[in-house]
Amino acid sequence: MAANVQVPTSFFGKYKLTTSENFDNFLKEIGIGLVKRKLANSSYPTVEFTKDENDNFIFKSHTIIKTSETRFRLGEEFDEDRLDGKRVKSMVVADGNKFIQTQQDGAMEIKYIREFGNDEIRVTSIANDVKCLRVYKRVGLVKRKLANTTYPTLDITKDESDYISIKTTAPFRTQTTRFKVGEEFDEERMDGKVVKSLVTAQDNVYTQTQRDADLEIKYVREFTGDQIKVEHKRKSASSTNTSNKKPTSKDANKHSKSKNSKCAKVVSVPKTSSSDTSCSKTSVKLDKCRRRINQIDAEFRKKVEDESKKFEKIENELVEKIRQQFLNETEKKVKNIQTEYNNLIEKMKNELDMKQDEELAYLKMEEKDGNDATEKKRIELEKEIQVRQTEMQADIDNYQKKRISEMEEQIRRFKEQCETDIKEYNRKRVETNEMLLEQIRQKLDLEISNDKTKGKMKAEMKRDRIKEQYQIKQTEETVKHNQAMSQAIAETRQKQEIELSQAIADCKKAMSKDLEKEKARYEKELRDERNKLEKEIESMDEILKGRLKQEQRRLEQRTKMKQELLAILSMEDTRKITDEEFISTRYQFKIERSQVVMQSNVSAIYKAKHEEKECYCKVTILNKWSPRHRVDFPRYAARIMRYLSLNHSKAPYFPNVLDILSTDSKLYTFVEPLAATRTLETYLSVRLKRTSSSNNAQFPSLTKPEIINVLSQVVKGIYYLNNIFIAHANLIDENITVLIPENSDLSNCKVMITGLSRPIVFYNVESDQITSSKGFDLSNDSDMLNHLPPECFESEFQATNIDVYSIGVLAYQLVRVRSPFFGMGSSKKILTAKQNECVKFIDGKEPERDLVQLISFMTQPQQRNRILIDEVLTHAFFKN
Repeated sequence: MAANVQVPTSFFGKYKLTTSENFDNFLKEIGIGLVKRKLANSSYPTVEFTKDENDNFIFKSHTIIKTSETRFRLGEEFDEDRLDGKRVKSMVVADGNKFIQTQQDGAMEIKYIREFGNDEIRVTSIANDVKCLRVYKRVGLVKRKLANTTYPTLDITKDESDYISIKTTAPFRTQTTRFKVGEEFDEERMDGKVVKSLVTAQDNVYTQTQRDADLEIKYVREFTGDQIKVEHKRKSASSTNTSNKKPTSKDANKHSKSKNSKCAKVVSVPKTSSSDTSCSKTSVKLDKCRRRINQIDAEFRKKVEDESKKFEKIENELVEKIRQQFLNETEKKVKNIQTEYNNLIEKMKNELDMKQDEELAYLKMEEKDGNDATEKKRIELEKEIQVRQTEMQADIDNYQKKRISEMEEQIRRFKEQCETDIKEYNRKRVETNEMLLEQIRQKLDLEISNDKTKGKMKAEMKRDRIKEQYQIKQTEETVKHNQAMSQAIAETRQKQEIELSQAIADCKKAMSKDLEKEKARYEKELRDERNKLEKEIESMDEILKGRLKQEQRRLEQRTKMKQELLAILSMEDTRKITDEEFISTRYQFKIERSQVVMQSNVSAIYKAKHEEKECYCKVTILNKWSPRHRVDFPRYAARIMRYLSLNHSKAPYFPNVLDILSTDSKLYTFVEPLAATRTLETYLSVRLKRTSSSNNAQFPSLTKPEIINVLSQVVKGIYYLNNIFIAHANLIDENITVLIPENSDLSNCKVMITGLSRPIVFYNVESDQITSSKGFDLSNDSDMLNHLPPECFESEFQATNIDVYSIGVLAYQLVRVRSPFFGMGSSKKILTAKQNECVKFIDGKEPERDLVQLISFMTQPQQRNRILIDEVLTHAFFKN
């Protein structure tokens, strides 16, 4: 279902990250580590959004660290590798100008909402309750705007070798392309890229085909009379430019000789619809007037040239001074950043040494010069190993002593057992011998008694001999038994000593292996920690380089903004005239007082003519302005209006001013005519009368399309002003002009912002910082109270966000067709109400919730709580 969604081709292209909010907290929420978070925060990636031939959408992200690519189809789930290397499931769906990506990380659901706007992508990332906003701007926008606002000069020539040269001269670059028809050549484009090109010719049409990778671009140049029509084609996009031929005197002679020649000097001019007017009357008086006009014009041109040269000299001196000052400041800042960078590297090295001294166990002496901290740690480690060895030896000795004591105890018990056994054996043997002796004695007694005839001496000798034999036998047996017991004891002791020595050797071997393992583990931890710290140093080095580049980009951007503001301040202010007659005699403006377009108590708008062309003239009575207003107008307002007119393509929401003249009492502002115009105040008054006569509504509110159309154009115009440090400060319905087509309403109208007579420049180029402005006086500037925020009536205020408050009040008027402070009475009551709360809808039916919320955000009493101008158009009210 989602695969059939048609995505506009304007979405595709390259975008560069410009702003990032709350990105670090978002990365922390999804589980990214500290080092990778720092790397991600310090990089400003370039995102390229494309589509291949298989209808796969491709997001390619380029950074100085890595390049990643994500391919997907709408509505289909795919695998995605995240920043931390984790692979997760993702799915992308399209909703209008939004691409909503849902990423599933376990139980956590992460959303990325990519909203495509006017040359930007706003990416809102949501994880749990943490939100992050990153804004990407389209790459090449500045070059396109420069190209759109310039009208280059083309010089086309042909040499003797049939090579054609096209020289393009523009204010910012001069380029020459040399080629031969039908031969491929290398061409350097205006953006500096070198591509392959081929030119073919057919009659008066020259077709150039340019190949940029897989992209083919065609330039069709058609020569017709004194014009060249150039048509650019790229895929489905095309554009057309027309150049008018302006030959020099030499070119004119060549042209007269060769009418068919297409080589001439031409200048690119915009298409116009004006027609030349001719005078039918010829008289002497008219000729005199023309000669006088030409004379005045020549004098005026000479004076303008002199003033231009003088101003150019002053401007060059000022630019050189500012450039030198900027270079000095940049050099100083770069030196400070480099010093800070070196200090940070030194600090990180010191922390690395301290961490090695505290946590690492062993360092090999690989370096020749050595390191005191490392040597100290090595000595401490060796001492620790010695202590461990001493403790181990003590354990071994204790174990030996314990085993010896146990063996001695066993031997003692064995001896006691042997002695007991010997005693028992001797006792039994004595008893046995005594029993045998008694038996022998009885036998002898029996023999003696039986053999009375034998002699007594023979019997005694036999008895002594038997007794001696018995004693000898008994002694030999005792000796043998003792020897056997001693040998058994010696064998037992030797065996136990061998077992004890083996046990001690095994214990030493096991403890030595444990010590080697622990030593190897310490060495591995040391190497890992060293590698980790080296990687952290490298990553910090990259981060610091990225910050340095970011600071340089910021300084370059600030320089461009300075130059633009300097260009505004260097514009011409009001031209002083002594009498209103000079308007027609010197500046050729004729005011038709009878044809009044609009009128108020301070000013009036009349129809006028300039060189027979219609225009409008706004005549303002200066005496009715405050002294501050009269001083600030020529200082800022006149210069700003002239600058906006010169850059009308950038600021189409402001009228094109032809000239600004002033006397001591009046101001004359001449602008181009606007068809079917009226002020928003007049339109709302008519709308109020029309709807109040009807019973359909209590409050005659405009429709939502009307409110969105008016507000969006006002916000875009004010956004351009605020970006160049200028606040309008007078944004009321009287100063909003609406161009309404016939039989239509405000939903199709074009808005022009006028009344730029009280602007505030809130940036000081010399001090390079936002400045404060003096507050308005409640008694003298009460007409400013209705639309300005409360801080403008303090002693000092910053004008960075005051126009947002005025837009909020204007939005309320579009809903209720009257001011939110209508009927409050005195100025003090109105100011008190503004200081206490935002604008609210008290009476009647409350409008749409999103609009009420937007008006509340824009009219917050405190400036820090107020929504920013670039956030207004992204509010939900403009999307639904």
